[in-house]
Amino acid sequence: MASETVEFQTEVSELLQLMVHSLYSDKDIFLRELVSNAADAIDKLRFNSLTNPAINEGNSDWKIKLNYDKEKNIFSIEDNGFGMNREDMCSHLGTIARSGTRQFMEALKEEKKGDKPDLIGQFGVGFYSSFMVADKVEVESRLAGEDTGCKWTSKGDGQFTIDDCDREKFGTKITIHLKEDCKEYADESKIRQLVTKYSNFVSHPICLDVTREEVEKDEEGKPIEGAESKSVTTEETLNAQEALWKRPKKDIKPEEYKEFYQQLTYDWNEPLEIIHYKVEGASEFTGLLFIPSKPPMAFMNPDKRTTLHLYINRVFIMKDNPDILPEYLDFVKGVVDSSDLPLNVSREILQNNKQVTTIRKSVVSKVLKALKDILDKDRSKYIEFYNGFGRTIKQGVQSDFENVEVLRNLFLFESSQFDNKKMTTFDEYISRMPDDQKDIYYLSGSTRSAIEGSPHLEILKSKGFEVLYLTEAIDEWVMSNLREIEGKKLKSIESGDLDIDEGDKNDENNKDFEEDKKKYEKVTTSLQESLKEEVLEVRLSKRLTDSACCLIAPEGQLSAHMEQTLRQHGQQVPDKIKRILELNPRHSLVSAMQVISEKDANDPRLSDYANILYDQALLTSGVPVRNPVAFAKRMSDLLAAEAMA
Repeated sequence: MASETVEFQTEVSELLQLMVHSLYSDKDIFLRELVSNAADAIDKLRFNSLTNPAINEGNSDWKIKLNYDKEKNIFSIEDNGFGMNREDMCSHLGTIARSGTRQFMEALKEEKKGDKPDLIGQFGVGFYSSFMVADKVEVESRLAGEDTGCKWTSKGDGQFTIDDCDREKFGTKITIHLKEDCKEYADESKIRQLVTKYSNFVSHPICLDVTREEVEKDEEGKPIEGAESKSVTTEETLNAQEALWKRPKKDIKPEEYKEFYQQLTYDWNEPLEIIHYKVEGASEFTGLLFIPSKPPMAFMNPDKRTTLHLYINRVFIMKDNPDILPEYLDFVKGVVDSSDLPLNVSREILQNNKQVTTIRKSVVSKVLKALKDILDKDRSKYIEFYNGFGRTIKQGVQSDFENVEVLRNLFLFESSQFDNKKMTTFDEYISRMPDDQKDIYYLSGSTRSAIEGSPHLEILKSKGFEVLYLTEAIDEWVMSNLREIEGKKLKSIESGDLDIDEGDKNDENNKDFEEDKKKYEKVTTSLQESLKEEVLEVRLSKRLTDSACCLIAPEGQLSAHMEQTLRQHGQQVPDKIKRILELNPRHSLVSAMQVISEKDANDPRLSDYANILYDQALLTSGVPVRNPVAFAKRMSDLLAAEAMA
């Protein structure tokens, strides 16, 4: 048949412009697309040959052959798959949104046959990616079962030509005449790199002729001394082919999982847990997930973290996509391989894809369930993991509302109930609550020892109420997001009123509070005047049993510990945050101040005592005193006066 020149469909011309300038940000993608198309063509022929053996001509050496010519600046890819005739070329390479492999796959689905090959992507769109690197593209092909071949040629300039050609065997060969700035693709090392990155697990061998200088060897395989070297060309397979995650779990040895994990992560520790599963139905995908036992070095640098790798039918697409794995689980490593997503998927497409939503829900559910199982079955193992990744998991309470209940069951905290070697969950805390305890209490601090010395604990200790110790900066943020669990409020014991029942007749603090307020009115008024620039209010306390005073944050205000943490991290915090100073009416110092105020409400000692008490309250809250020199002088003067009395 004579040569003919055909205009591209209008949409194709537009696509070529997108392909070259916008659609793909990484030109390397073209090789991934062409390899995947070649694998599709082989799968298509293998499947059709089951019912029509004659079209295969006895071929069983299925492979994809790559070649390059540095001098001519050419790259080529060839397969022995189904091939195309003239009509196919016009249809598949001249119009958009039509594909032989796609139509074939849809036809198979309609026929509902059982043993179907997995076919990827839309051939036309993937093929056009070659114009990102090409000045001219030539396609030679022969359809299986036919005797003649044809050749398609285009410079991507709005038209293409089709002519007959001699081709000995069925299949397709694509020759790319590379642009001047794309010479790197006519290089062995670059080709190896791209095949390993994108197509390492394609099920058919991807081969390349490799030439090496070799010296003649003797029968024992040793180089012969004095022999001249000669060029030897051998065909090498570049891809591994076997995808571990595609194999049945029962056939995989533990050391194989470990080796794959190490190759994927460069983490030489044993993974804490391996999750390998397959989902079939409306959405089909395989997941091979690894939960690390401890943070690898790269985990400390968010820019160098790698998480899940997304594959589509063994072809690598991208890594670190938050639409598949949320940020709070970015310590999870592994692979998700989908059979449903289009090969030319982008991050933008993933954001609104229902199949991706299904995958995400499944992956998150599997990981959270695995962690809960470890927590329930091996607490010490989980604590080791939690010490490394607990802060990361806690971030999920603000972003993953669907799984908040599951997440909070994974959180561990130190507690007043145990020494520092044991931690507790919310559910365990609730199970120990006395009948008269209404809320879940917590207190924040830089260390456990700092928290244990806090005066805020006194009334709760006297009542036997347990307090959670929050030593991580993120913990208060977590509590403010959770707010309550099983109808019980999460309450900071240094914020607002505790609302603890004071009706216990054996409680020494159970006095008529209103009478105490009248009795100490002059003291609180005097201190309020002396500290008006520092505190919102001075009042008597219901929460102190031993200490003279403490600082209380009004409901909803930053705690002293959070304020210090934010300052240390350079966050903007008001220069002065006023809190409430509470006094213990049972303390001897407060009683002494009351005696002084009764004699002379303007006694200058009251101002000194006020400042000493305030600085003391700052220290017990973990906040530095305002003026250490003035504080030391006041204390010295007080001690001296006490000694002279």
